[in-house]
Amino acid sequence: MQSTLTLKADYYAPTIETLNLDARGPNEAQRIADWYAQSKGCGYWELKFNQYSPNSARLIRGRNNQLRIENNASI
Repeated sequence: MQSTLTLKADYYAPTIETLNLDARGPNEAQRIADWYAQSKGCGYWELKFNQYSPNSARLIRGRNNQLRIENNASI
């Protein structure tokens, strides 16, 4: 399931970061989003399911639940 993750310091703050996220379902997507937001110290995050942002980097969960960012490469 593709979705976009938006991170903010709080609900009314401007957007800090927008990422694309691929997961095996909504529960996994929410779990990954929460892990990443906590690691960045963000107080608010929002997922929009079934969307993709072509200008944003991709958040990838690897082995042992390690998160990494993969930038889009333009050809």
